[in-house]
Amino acid sequence: ATANDASSIPEPLLSRMSVFEIALPNLGQSASIVQGIWHKLRETSSWGRYMQPTLSADVIERLQGESPRTMGKLLTRAAGWAIMNKRQTLRPDDVRGAKSQARRIGF
Repeated sequence: ATANDASSIPEPLLSRMSVFEIALPNLGQSASIVQGIWHKLRETSSWGRYMQPTLSADVIERLQGESPRTMGKLLTRAAGWAIMNKRQTLRPDDVRGAKSQARRIGF
């Protein structure tokens, strides 16, 4: 099982599990992860071949501190912003715009 927050799992169930806390990536790891996610997005998306092959340090910096799953979502949205503006490169503001559009829902 996986969970973002183990505190919501009832104790009788939690006592039967091994709990592993996974920290967010550090700055160097984040840069490598972001570039890897971007590379995969470019390979698997119809728009990928039109976009820049690597991301700038400024764009990577905007994504640091995010989980890899969130990085992928934000990169996809940021690419949409760039494409809507007829650009083949992502800018830091594309990521900021993608973040402002991200909404969390909870149950």
